[in-house]
Amino acid sequence: MLTISQVTKAFAGRTLFEDASLQVNRGDRVGLVGPNGAGKSTLFALILGESSPDDGKISIQKSATVGFLPQENAPAGQETVLELACGIKHGSKTQHDHELDWEIEPKAKRILAGLAFRESDFDRPAKTMSGGWVMRAHLARLLVQEPDLLLLDEPTNHLDLESLVWLQQYLTNYPGGILMISHDREFLNNLVGAIVEIAHRRLHRYRGNWDSYAEQKAAREVQQLAAYKNQQREIASLQLFVDRFRAKASKASQAQSKLKQIDRMEKIAAPTAREKTVHFRFPQPVRSGQRVITLKDVDHAYGDLVVYRGLNFQAERGQRTV
Repeated sequence: MLTISQVTKAFAGRTLFEDASLQVNRGDRVGLVGPNGAGKSTLFALILGESSPDDGKISIQKSATVGFLPQENAPAGQETVLELACGIKHGSKTQHDHELDWEIEPKAKRILAGLAFRESDFDRPAKTMSGGWVMRAHLARLLVQEPDLLLLDEPTNHLDLESLVWLQQYLTNYPGGILMISHDREFLNNLVGAIVEIAHRRLHRYRGNWDSYAEQKAAREVQQLAAYKNQQREIASLQLFVDRFRAKASKASQAQSKLKQIDRMEKIAAPTAREKTVHFRFPQPVRSGQRVITLKDVDHAYGDLVVYRGLNFQAERGQRTV
């Protein structure tokens, strides 16, 4: 359904992709991972046609529809939450639209309820809600439309646990293909059947969920490090011969031959260092005195609004106060 063939793309003087390829078929559940700045959002922009590859080709199956959920800042106008979920612009309903509502609205309401909207929210203007709830409404719109390929950028960012579990179950049975960017490892573990990692300007596909990918990647890094070290030893040995005998007439042709051998080698990239992680340590605090806190004759107000006056309170160690 989606084919990325030998794509090269540079941005701001930096090559993000070089000869990168990927195939996503109908029914695939694929997680896209990589460090910040690796090119995940750029890849989505290329698929959506918002940017063009410098080389290579991106093709989508004829008549296939694509839906995209950005990570942040999806627009909201005068339409209600339900209208947004149904894909209807405020004030644009025709008789034909009303007939379609018999099929679309019940589905939209079920999906909105799954994403934790209350029935009283359905007729609220979407723009009066917080950005996180607007994103949920746009996610509902995509699920109602059911495009053949869903591109989701951090779809769990604005969801509570109950809504996240609902979405995970819903997407498990989604009829189209899904390509998603996510840092939620548990979500990826429970949903995807493949992980695509952006590394060394290529798209590397791994079978299985996040845990399977992590195991395969670790094994691959061990193999790559061993192959890299072996090749570097071979190059060093050849270069040593060249350096010793290139000026000697009887060995000059052999030295030149070994130099060409080095040049012809397909160089194995050195394994990149893992991203640095931050480690926190919270030391046990010094034991407090018997009286932990004391408030005496405390006043507080917001302008003319007096919140409290003459407040007295104290709490002792081990005391539980509601």
